[in-house]
Amino acid sequence: MMTKKELFEKLKSKLPLKRDKSKDFQEFVEETFNWYKQQIENSGLFDDSEEYEKVEGFIDRTNKSLKFYLEGDIFGATKEFEKGIKLLINDNILPIFMNNNNDIYYFENGSYSLMYRLTEFDDSIWCIPFSKRHLASTNRFSFAGLPCLYIGNSIETCYAEIGGDKDISSYFIAGFGYYYEKIKTLDLTFPNLKYAERDEYYYDKSILSWPLVAICMIKKPIYESHTKFVIEYIFPQLVISFLAKQSNESEIWAVKYYSTKFSITDNKYNIAIPIKNEAFLEGLKNKIHETVGDKGEKGYAEIKKNNVSYNSKFEDLENKIQNELRHYQNGGL
Repeated sequence: MMTKKELFEKLKSKLPLKRDKSKDFQEFVEETFNWYKQQIENSGLFDDSEEYEKVEGFIDRTNKSLKFYLEGDIFGATKEFEKGIKLLINDNILPIFMNNNNDIYYFENGSYSLMYRLTEFDDSIWCIPFSKRHLASTNRFSFAGLPCLYIGNSIETCYAEIGGDKDISSYFIAGFGYYYEKIKTLDLTFPNLKYAERDEYYYDKSILSWPLVAICMIKKPIYESHTKFVIEYIFPQLVISFLAKQSNESEIWAVKYYSTKFSITDNKYNIAIPIKNEAFLEGLKNKIHETVGDKGEKGYAEIKKNNVSYNSKFEDLENKIQNELRHYQNGGL
């Protein structure tokens, strides 16, 4: 009989999902879900599992959501998807930080992560200004017109995500201290456990969250340059739309997900936070400021193009940013 570890490794090896653009997207998604359900059934590991029944409910609602979306009923698609994801959230099936998962999952540096952001414009260190929201384009976890804070766990990750086709010295680079205990975060990266004796719990979470992780990790094929709509972004954008409706601090503000530009084994990931308005942005800045000191706008370390001698190695830039953040944390100006 297959173990949960073996089942999870089989599921994980299938990511990120790859679709030939000649293959119908709706059919591809349905086949992916059917394959997943077949693996669960063959394993016999979740027979009579109430949690798995919730996952099946999520799959059914997601299939309906996609049908509505492709028929032009965006409202119906959004409503159906939100019903589905709430099945997973309300039953604590998904890893969500800033709640009772914090003492279960392992963080390499505690609950703190140093994250990065690259942008060509100095007024977009946090996100595209609201006065320029017409420049906010469609991305995996953001849709046109919605400013979004995108940060990655390395400069290399960020550079790949923006399709870096210029020398690194062409970009502004910022480092952000991110505490999972400060910002409630939906984690779609199969986070590791602290304790080996909780392996069973870890594999349950990872296996049962796989359908949502998978549909948010469908690689974008090479489209023609004039392509206006990327169908692979439907589900991640439905996730970000759901998060944008959250307002209280007790609700989920951010999503953490693997970069599809790399293999999962590379452990390259991003965090996306939809920025709804100026008040929300100021609240977010205050949270991040608390993690790196109390020097106002020095809550992040900004490495400007005009005052840094750039080295071509990403690690050197990261070391410089880490040193600046430590300086701020120690009370430096």
